[in-house]
Amino acid sequence: MRIFISYSRQNDDWAERFELLLKPLVHDGLVTLWRDERIAPGAHWLAEIERGLAETDAALLLVSKRFLASDFVRQKELPLLMERHRRGQLQLFCVLLERCPVQSSLLQNVQFVHPHDPPLSRLDPRALEDTLDDIVDAIRDAAQDDASAGGQAVDTKLLPRSAGAFVGRADDLRALDAALSDDKIRIATLEAWGGVGKSALVQGWLSQLVVDEGGYRGLSHVYGYSFYNQGLEGGGSSEDFFTRAFAFFGAQMPKSFEDRGRALAARVLAARMLLILDGLEPLQRPSDGKLQDPAMRALLVALADGRPGPGLCLITTRLRVPALDPRVDATVRHRQLDHLSEADGVELLRVLGVTGHAHDMKTAVAHAKGHALTIKLVGQYANEVLDGDVGRPEAVDLLDPEAPEGEHATKVLDAYDAWLGDTPERAIVRMMGLFDRPADADCLDALRAEPAIEGLTDALMDLPTRSWKRALTRLRRIGLLLDGEDGTLDAHPLVRAHAAARLAREAHAAWQAGHLRLYKYLTTSTTEEQPDTKEGLMPLYQAVVHGCRAGQVQETYDSVYRKRIHRGDEHYSWKKLGLFGSELTAVSSFFAEAFTRPHGSLRASDQAWLLNQAGIVLRALGRLAEAEAPMRTSFERLADAEEWKRAAVVAGNLSELNVTLGVLSQALADAERSVALADRSGDAFQRTGKRTTLADAHHQLGAVSSASSCFAKAEVMQAERQPSYPRLYSVQGYRYCDLLLSPGDASSARAVVEREEKTLRSAIEDGDPLLDVAVAYLSLGRAWTILAHGDDPDASEPARTHLDQAVEGLRASGQEDELPHGLLARAVYSRLVTHDANAAGDDLRDVEELADRCGMRLFACDAHLERARLLRDLSKADDARERAQVHVEAAKMLIEATGYHRRDGELANLEAWLRGEDPPHDLGAWS
Repeated sequence: MRIFISYSRQNDDWAERFELLLKPLVHDGLVTLWRDERIAPGAHWLAEIERGLAETDAALLLVSKRFLASDFVRQKELPLLMERHRRGQLQLFCVLLERCPVQSSLLQNVQFVHPHDPPLSRLDPRALEDTLDDIVDAIRDAAQDDASAGGQAVDTKLLPRSAGAFVGRADDLRALDAALSDDKIRIATLEAWGGVGKSALVQGWLSQLVVDEGGYRGLSHVYGYSFYNQGLEGGGSSEDFFTRAFAFFGAQMPKSFEDRGRALAARVLAARMLLILDGLEPLQRPSDGKLQDPAMRALLVALADGRPGPGLCLITTRLRVPALDPRVDATVRHRQLDHLSEADGVELLRVLGVTGHAHDMKTAVAHAKGHALTIKLVGQYANEVLDGDVGRPEAVDLLDPEAPEGEHATKVLDAYDAWLGDTPERAIVRMMGLFDRPADADCLDALRAEPAIEGLTDALMDLPTRSWKRALTRLRRIGLLLDGEDGTLDAHPLVRAHAAARLAREAHAAWQAGHLRLYKYLTTSTTEEQPDTKEGLMPLYQAVVHGCRAGQVQETYDSVYRKRIHRGDEHYSWKKLGLFGSELTAVSSFFAEAFTRPHGSLRASDQAWLLNQAGIVLRALGRLAEAEAPMRTSFERLADAEEWKRAAVVAGNLSELNVTLGVLSQALADAERSVALADRSGDAFQRTGKRTTLADAHHQLGAVSSASSCFAKAEVMQAERQPSYPRLYSVQGYRYCDLLLSPGDASSARAVVEREEKTLRSAIEDGDPLLDVAVAYLSLGRAWTILAHGDDPDASEPARTHLDQAVEGLRASGQEDELPHGLLARAVYSRLVTHDANAAGDDLRDVEELADRCGMRLFACDAHLERARLLRDLSKADDARERAQVHVEAAKMLIEATGYHRRDGELANLEAWLRGEDPPHDLGAWS
C-alpha cells in the first residue's frame, strides 16, 4: 500500500514522527511512504506532488490549523484526495493534531482514525503512545487487508521456465540477495551468452524467494517479462511489455515512449517490487548493446537515477547495457555470469540421474566448457539413450570442446533430432521453430489441423489427446520443451533457433507451409478487416512475419501490410496509433538484409517504397543516422524508375531528416530536388508541400527572404488546390507559423492565433493524425506565450494548456524527432511567463537527452542557447555568466558546423550580454 503523507510544513516534526512509527510496516513490505521532502533537488515540486497524489493508494492526513489554512491543501491536495476517496480509489487516515475548524472543511464528514477529542497535542505521554499505537495498528490492518486482496501481486508466467534441475551458483545467488537487500541498488544485470544459465539462475532464485517467510520476502509486487519472445537481437519492441506491465498495475499506459518509461519507473520505485526483464538483447543493437527502444531506455535511466528505495529491477542479457554504465557501483550492480564450475557441472549431471565415473562426468563438463544448457541436454540424452553413462563414446562425440560461444549445444540437438526420428516429439520440436515467441494453443491447433503439413505434422495427425500430452511431458523431461502458461508451449531460444534452422534447411517446403498455415490462421481469425486498436492489429503484425517466411512476400505486403495495417496511404498504424515499434519488426520482415536489401520477390516500386518506410520508422524512433541510407537508396531507385511523385516524397523526407541531423547544405539540396520532382509529377499536393520543405531549409539556414517567398507561393497553391482550406496546415502549416512568429511581437502572435484556431478545430473534427493535431496546438501555444509575455495577462492559461496538449500529442505520435519542438517551446514559456527555472530545466533536460542520443544537432544548439538565456534571466548565482559562457560557446560551434544561421541573432545577443552590454532580451526560439 502506497501512503501519501499530507501535512503542513509547520507540523514537520509530526510528519517525521509518523514516518518513524510506520517504518516497521515499510520493512515488512506492507507500505511505502511518500512525503514532499523526498522531492529531489531541482525537480519540479508541483509536478512531483501531483504525481504522488495520483499514484497513492492511501493518504495520512495530519490535520491542524495550519493544515486547514494552507491554500495549497485546500485548493489542490484535499479536493483531489476527497474525490478519489469518494470513488473508492483511496483510503483516508485522518489524524487530528490540534483543535481546529474541521466541521467547516472538506473533512467534516470523514471518520478520523482515532477519537479526536482530545486531539493528539492534548494527550498525556502515556495516552499519546497508546493512541499512536492504535493508529499504526489500524494502518497495518488496512495494509494487510490490501495485501490479502491482491496487495502482493505476482505475475511471472512470461518468464521462461528452466528445463530440469537447478544446482550451484551459490555466489551468484548471494549477489542477487545482496542487490535486493541494498536500498541503494535499483538495477542488477546478469550478462552471459545464451544457454549459460541466466534464466535458470533467475528461476532458481525466485524459487528460493517464494518459500521465504512472507512469500517473495514480503515484496508487494513481482513482475517478469521475457523479450526472448521477440526473436533476434536488435529487432524487438517494448510495446507488448509496457502494455502488459501497466495492465498488471491497473494503470493507464501513457502514449509516448518517454512517458511510458518514466511512469513505470515511478511505479517500481513506489513499491517494494521486483521487476524482471529477461533476455533484453532484442531491444539492443547487436554491435554495441545500445538500447534502441526509447521507452525501455527511459525506464532504465529513470530507475538508475531514481531515489533509494526497496525495489529492484533485474535484467538478463547477452549484451552489456551501455546506458547503465555511468551508474554502475552507484545504483546499478553488474554481474558477468560465468559458465558452471566443474563441481557444479558434475553436481548437475548427478541431479539429472547420470551415472558412471566422476572422471567421465568431469570430462563431459570440461568438453561442454561448463555451458549449462549443453550439460543438461547431454545428461538427459545419456539417460534416454545411453543408460545414463556420459563416458560412452557416443556421449563424448556429442561434445565439441572447440565449438564457438553460442554453439556448444548444436551437436547434442542434432543427435536428439536424429534419435527422435518420425515421432510426434520431433514434430512438436520442429513446430516450435516456426515461432519467435511462446506458441499459443490456437496457433498450435491450426498447425495440427487437417490436412497434414507433409514433413512437419504428419506424425501428429489423429494423435489422441493422451498421446499428445505424453509427448509434451517427455519433451519437458529431456529439456527440449519448457513449461508454458495458459496453454502455450515454449522452448529455449537456442532450441527454437536450432529447430528452425534444421526445418528450413532439410524440409524447406514444410517450413514454408507451416508459416503459411499460421499466416492464414492469423489473418482470418482477426474478425475486423481493418482493426482500429493496437490490440486488434497485433495478430496482423504477427501474420506479416509468418507470411514473409512462407514466401508470400508480395501477397503479405499487399493484402495485410498495406491494405489492413496501413489502410493504403493513410498509414493508419503509425499516424493514428503511433505503433512505430511494431512497424519496425513488420518492415524488417520484408527485407532479405535488414534495411538495405528488400526481398527480390517484391515489385521494384514496392522495394523502393519499403526502403523509405524503413527510414521513416527509424527516424521516428530516434535512430536518425541509420535512417539516411535506406531513404537515400529509396530515392535513387524511384528517380531511376521515373516515379516522380514518390521520388519527390522521399527527397522531401531526406531534407527533413538532414535538417534534424544538422546537415543543412544537404537538406537544402534535397529540398530543391523535391520541388523539381514534385513539379515534374504534376501532383498538386506534393507541389505545395515540397515548397514548404524548401522554405523550412532556407529558414534554418537564416535565409528569411527566400523562406518567406517559398511559404507565400505554397499558400497560394494551397488555396487553389483546396479553396475550403486556403491556409497551410499540418506540419506545413507549423513550419509557416514558425517563420511568422520569428519577430516575437504581439501582431504576429495574434495573426497565428487567428489562423491556427481554425486549423486546430478542423483537425480535431476531421480526426486528423496525431502529429497534425499536436503541431496545431504547438503553434497556438507559442503564439499565446508571446502574448502572455507582452501585455495580455489572460494569455498565460491558454499558452500553458496548448503547450501541454502539444507535448502530449507529440509524445503520443511516437515521433521522437518532432518532440523537441514542443519541449523547447514549453521551456521558453516557463522562463518567460511563469519564471519557473525548474520546469524549464526539466524540459531542456529531455531535449538534451534526445539530441545527444539521436544526433539532433540543431536541437542541441537550441538547448544550449535556451540554457544560457535561463541562466541570464532567472539565475542569481555568482557564476551564472561563467556557466552561460559554456553553453554559448557550444552553440556557436554547432552553428558554424551546421550552417544553422537562423540563430545568429540570438547568439549575438547572448555574446553581447556576456561582454557586459545590455542588449534587449530576445524571446528565444522565435528569433
